[in-house]
Order: sequence, then structure tokens, then C-alpha cells
Amino acid sequence: MKMLKDRNYLVEDSEINMSKEEFKAKYGENVVREDLKFNKAKRNDSSSDQIYVLFYAEKNASMIMKTFVNCINSNNVSRAILVSQQQITRNAWKCMDLLSANCQLEVFQVKMIAFMLLS
Repeated sequence: MKMLKDRNYLVEDSEINMSKEEFKAKYGENVVREDLKFNKAKRNDSSSDQIYVLFYAEKNASMIMKTFVNCINSNNVSRAILVSQQQITRNAWKCMDLLSANCQLEVFQVKMIAFMLLS
């Protein structure tokens, strides 16, 4: 969330400063990584400039990537961030190639996000 706020997307301080207990209350005790998806609009800009964020688990990669592509296309989103636990598979990259014409996609691994948070 902090990265999105730094990029001038509409993110509330409460979303950044959420405690572990508040996170569990919002997302549940046993969070499914694929359930952590959301989109944010750009601050002081048209509502059409949005970013979509998806946390990705490696099981059922092709199905998740197809869902991701469909969400991007149906919401007319121009930017997306995919956060993966491990390195993205070749099949997943093939699905993401469908996005390249319509959407600017960034991919991060969880360990990189953790490093940026601790830096």
C-alpha cells in the first residue's frame, strides 16, 4: 500500500498502518493469497487511471493468470502489479503477454517487497 501511495494512488493512512489484528479482521484468519486483490485510482486524476494489484500463489498458475487478465480487461485498467511468492512460471508469463498491449505490468516477488519495506 505504501508503494501505491508513493506513486500517488488513493491509499488511506489506515490501510498502510493497519495492525495485524485489523488485517485479520478485514481479510480473515487464514488469508488466501488470491483473495488479496484490489484496485486503486490515481490521486487528482481521472477515475479511469487505475492500478490493479493481485497477490499470486503458484498453484493453478494458468487459471489465476487468466483470471488476472480478465480482471484487467473487464475493469479497463491501464496498470497492474502482480506480487508472487516465487519466480513466475513460463506458462504464467505466456498468459501475461496478453496484457502487454493494453496494460503496463510490474511483477514483484514477496521477498523483494519485504526488502523494500525494511529499507
